[in-house]
Amino acid sequence: STEFEDAMKAISLGQNQPNPAFGMTTIPVNGEFHSSLQLEVRDALGQLVEQQVIAPGQKLVEFNTSAWAPGTYFYSLTDGKEFAQTKKLVKN
Repeated sequence: STEFEDAMKAISLGQNQPNPAFGMTTIPVNGEFHSSLQLEVRDALGQLVEQQVIAPGQKLVEFNTSAWAPGTYFYSLTDGKEFAQTKKLVKN
């Protein structure tokens, strides 16, 4: 396994709240990581909708979903090269 995969085992990506999302939605990130990661949100076709950099120690990531079309989205933790822990988000 890679160093990234080993590091990801110590991190838990939570389910967004509220889900289904409307307006602001919050995604919990639990665990220790020592370099910045990105949280990417993609639509059902895999197109990048939004991304945020997560700083070490950050526990919550907020997205404003108001401008997003209703549908199913997927959010993933990534270091820019590898992906880990993808979860589903529904936007009403």
